[in-house]
Amino acid sequence: MSDTNQPGSPDGAVPEPQPVEPNPSEAQPGPAAPVVPEPAAAPGRPVPSAPDEQDPIRQWAAPTVSDQAAPAPPAPPVVDPAQQWAPPVAQTPAIPDPAMQVPAAQVPPMQGGDPAQQWVPQPGAPGAPGGPGVPGAPYPAHGAPPVKRGLPKWALWLIIGGSAAILAIIALVVVLVVVISSGGPKGTASDYLSSLSSGKVAAANKIARVDGDKRLAVLESDAYAKSKHATDYELTSISQSNDRALASATYKVDGSTVRGTFELRKDDKGWYVSRGLTDRLPRVYGSNGADAYRLPGYDGLITNDLSLEAYPGVYTAEPPNKYFEFSKPFVFEIGSEGVSGVDTPKLVPSQAMADEIDAQLKTHIDECLKSVTDLSSVRKCGISGYPSKVYDVKKATVSVKSYPKVELQQYSYELKEKGAATATFTGKTSGGGEGSETLDVDFSRLIFRPVFEDGKLSITYY
Repeated sequence: MSDTNQPGSPDGAVPEPQPVEPNPSEAQPGPAAPVVPEPAAAPGRPVPSAPDEQDPIRQWAAPTVSDQAAPAPPAPPVVDPAQQWAPPVAQTPAIPDPAMQVPAAQVPPMQGGDPAQQWVPQPGAPGAPGGPGVPGAPYPAHGAPPVKRGLPKWALWLIIGGSAAILAIIALVVVLVVVISSGGPKGTASDYLSSLSSGKVAAANKIARVDGDKRLAVLESDAYAKSKHATDYELTSISQSNDRALASATYKVDGSTVRGTFELRKDDKGWYVSRGLTDRLPRVYGSNGADAYRLPGYDGLITNDLSLEAYPGVYTAEPPNKYFEFSKPFVFEIGSEGVSGVDTPKLVPSQAMADEIDAQLKTHIDECLKSVTDLSSVRKCGISGYPSKVYDVKKATVSVKSYPKVELQQYSYELKEKGAATATFTGKTSGGGEGSETLDVDFSRLIFRPVFEDGKLSITYY
């Protein structure tokens, strides 16, 4: 076909080249993203040749498979100015279609322009989307300064503020623990139990403010230390209501675990134990005013006049003096099941008491006989027996063969041995003269009562 018979040319005139308007369906040039060259034609597809007078924009076509087999000398391609690469702007990079990828060997070099802008990264290569590093995050362009990565300032301040708050909370908890453990009702209760557990009575008394009360005299003595006192004191709970608190504790008495409670109060001097782990001591009953006993480590008598108290432990009581003894050993516990007077052993006179009474009777008899002058005075010395042959006795003498001895019971006593003596009476006889009569007598008429005063034994005679 000749040039003069081009379709659409009237009168055979050669038409002038018209400007090519871009197809809206084709990619428009702009600052969005670089334009990838058209892919090579499929194998076997014919590429039409055109004369030199055709539109220079369509002169170049991708080589076919046959062309690649026999490559011709490369010629500088004519690039559509509308398809030239423009500098990228800050937009989300387009993800290339794998079907549209062009091998690097088939992309002709671009003439002119900034060399830094000629390189087009291939998908999967370093710096390209999807390359090494963060998936989908492009690497900085060649020659560009590295991107500084780090936490934003608000996150840093948030971390610093949160750390400071946590440290403040920890410090507050530590302060509260120290304050609670070293003071307040809980600290006071713990110190009180610790002192008792280690046997430090003075420290426990200071916390309980034992200040000379007669009822607390045993607490101030060494009785607790001398006893088999309780151990392993442990505070189990404590409840506070204003200036009062109630504490519960466990401890061991003679190997058995015991539970107890004590009270605390607060005044202007601080917290103290107002009612401690104490219990009343048992009472005993004896005779002749000897209703008392002693505890090792305590110098005073534990009488029925005062309700004395003691700390938890096992105590072994002792008689008030040598003149009494318990009907059976008296060992009791304080702080466990309490002390009951029902099972308390009784105080009974000891043999020492009997010996003392016998000795005092002898002394009394010897002194009494020194002043015997008549029958009446003999009777005052407890001597029984009357003369039957003389009367109006003017003189009497007594010679003791043996002294009386007593036998004591818990509430009574009697003469076990009445003694023996001879009494000589001088007086008038039935014939009208004077005469003497000697009799064998005893001391069965001796009437007396032992009396204890300030721990001393004395005898009152009747």
